[in-house]
Amino acid sequence: MTSTSTKISKSLRYSTLKLLTDLKSRTLVVRIRLHEIIIEMQESGISRNEREIFYMDVNVFRTQTTVKRMISSIASELRVSKYELGVRNTLKGTFIGRLTFIKCGSLSAMEICSPENTPQLIPDMSKVKEVLCDYKKVLVVEKDTILQRIASEIGRERCLEGVLLVCGRGYPCKNTMLLLKMIENKTTISGFFDFDPFGIHIFCIYKHGSRMDPDTRVETITRIGVCVEDALERNKWEGGFLELSDHDLKMIDKLMKFKDLASDLLFLKKTNKKIEMEAFFSKTSEELRHFLCKALRRMKN
Repeated sequence: MTSTSTKISKSLRYSTLKLLTDLKSRTLVVRIRLHEIIIEMQESGISRNEREIFYMDVNVFRTQTTVKRMISSIASELRVSKYELGVRNTLKGTFIGRLTFIKCGSLSAMEICSPENTPQLIPDMSKVKEVLCDYKKVLVVEKDTILQRIASEIGRERCLEGVLLVCGRGYPCKNTMLLLKMIENKTTISGFFDFDPFGIHIFCIYKHGSRMDPDTRVETITRIGVCVEDALERNKWEGGFLELSDHDLKMIDKLMKFKDLASDLLFLKKTNKKIEMEAFFSKTSEELRHFLCKALRRMKN
């Protein structure tokens, strides 16, 4: 073991002994189990992501959020990074394009490209110190299905030339956020999201960061679709509009603190309607390309 690993193991063993004096709280049981797992990881030199740790003892942890929060707390107390604890980033996000990743602690570079516009998994960004990006524009797409639909138009539509596509596949993982954070000062970043409360919330996670990882926020990102303008242009009898649910309405109330989104949120609440990206991306290729180009013109130069 390295000196850091030895120090972490000793500190956690000491903390575990203190916790064993009082097992009245379930939180303490969770904490002790997590200490046990991290000590084993340190002594064996292996690493795991938070999802893998969660599935090692679902009955104790119950939720992945509990694991995520507790690991952050342990790292903070020991004044080490999650990476030093042996906890690696969960890999979920993908991209279509060509990027070069410079690894930490070396001059070696790893180039990843997308043959035939096939989405590539974003590598573990905790091991990357720099990303070489030649793209002037980056389009973040909320859903994998929409990414695939856009990818099918690459080569037929000039407006997609020179655009790096990134997909968080729903709520973005920290790894996806770290990639965008590394390149945000080198390019213009915009995004496609559902025009509903949860699509807008996902945009807010990108722009303002999550409660667990506020430092990964990508402040320069803008939302170019689906917007009020797109919804207004679509005939309400054309289909695609859905009623807001109680969960949607509660989410709208939570998001009202973001003043720059107030007009969109009020529109949703007043009409009691929402519309997902699929309503625009299930059209013919010609109509889809027209919608894409119109939305991409909203990107900052």
